[in-house]
This record gives sequence, C-alpha cells and structure tokens, in this order.
Amino acid sequence: MSTTSPNCVSVSQIEVKAGRLTRIPLAQFIIDEGKIAGFEVHPSKDYLLVTSTHGRIYVFRIDTGELRGSIEVPNHARGCLIDPSGLYVVVQVPPLSQQLAAPNNLNLGIHENDIERTTLLIFEIGTGMPAFEIRSVFEVSSMQFSENGKYLALGSSHGAVEVFPVDPELHQNVKQVLDSMKIQPDFWYNYPIFLPNYDVVSTQKAAYEDMSERIILSQADKPETFESFSPSRSVYNNLASGRNAAVDA
Repeated sequence: MSTTSPNCVSVSQIEVKAGRLTRIPLAQFIIDEGKIAGFEVHPSKDYLLVTSTHGRIYVFRIDTGELRGSIEVPNHARGCLIDPSGLYVVVQVPPLSQQLAAPNNLNLGIHENDIERTTLLIFEIGTGMPAFEIRSVFEVSSMQFSENGKYLALGSSHGAVEVFPVDPELHQNVKQVLDSMKIQPDFWYNYPIFLPNYDVVSTQKAAYEDMSERIILSQADKPETFESFSPSRSVYNNLASGRNAAVDA
C-alpha cells in the first residue's frame, strides 16, 4: 500500500518479470475531505484506517472497499497507529497549532491554548470513542507499540525516545484480545466494525474504486437491522463485563 495522491491510498500487486519489478494497481481508497496524514492496516487484515487532515479517521473494509464509518479527531491530527490487538488507534496532535481544539463531543479537556507539546490521542476503533491521551515532551516523528501492547514508544527526528506505559485498563483489554486471537485467529470476524455514523459516511461516492472492474462499491454487507446491530461496540462491553465478573468473584 502507498499514497498515490494527497487523498488516495493505493493497493498494488508487485510482480517480478525478467528481473524487473512490475506494479499492478488493484484498488484505491479515496477520502473526499482533507489530505491523508497517515494510514495503517488493522491486525485482522480486514480494515484500512486512514487519517485525514480535516479531523477524521476513515475506516474502510479492504475486501469490498466499503466505508464503515469515521472517527472524529482534532483538525490536523496526523499519523495512524493501531495497537497489536486492533482495539485502539493512536493519532498525534502537533504542538502550538491554532487549529487543534478537540471536537466538543470528545470531552478530552484539550484546548488550543493548552497544547504546548505533541499530544497522543487514543480512540476505540469499534466505537470512535476517546480512550486515553498522552503528552510528549517533544515533537513526535514516529510511534510504535510493544508486541504485547503494554508500552507505546515515541521517537523524535532529533534522536530522542520516550516510552510510556499504556493505561492499565486499556492494556488489560488488549491482552485479553491478543490471548483470544492466539486461540481464534479470526477473532475479529465475530466483531465486524460498523461505526455509529456508518449510515452517513457510507453514502459518500468514490470511497473505493476497483481498478480491474472500475466500479464503486458501498454498503456491501450492511446488516438489515443496523440500528440495533453493534458487534464492534460489543467487544468493549464484553471485555468490561469480564473484568467486572472477575472482581465480583
């Protein structure tokens, strides 16, 4: 995968013929607002998350190209890092920007006058809800989770490195899902991601183009009773219920 234009992520197949690499375009994922500020494939390999400079993280289904909704983030957030379990996504909010007040409904306590450092915001991928925030002491140029999702490492272009422990409750969720994925590799098949604003964003045109058939795909497998269908939200509820049951026991 690579960006082929400011608003397009392209999927290509690379073939070696006569000692030369040949790139065959397969599909394009296009956002219609802002420019691409980061993207990453979900650990399930079923979804592509794309961060826009207009305050959105778009969630695409890779095989059908369907836009499953978007997560609202501060304007000009950048980067896109998914934890090893696929539960959470991290974006960076650069320091000293006049356009980075968090959306009112996120209630993160972030205001443009307060942002003096790079702020890392963590969101639930399945619900779009904010989960945690981290303030870095420098401008972040790279991010990486540890394999078990317990730590988040940040790097700067000047060679500095910071390592933060992930919030204990979030890490417990990550650990439970990682343990489940070892036993059940298709764990996320039981929790298809449909964000709350799915109905709105899935009507956007040109979200995906199949390069071989030149067709636009949308709402490919939307449940008929979507209003009461929230499997991607239920995974977080199940994890919370499991913790509460353990405490009660």
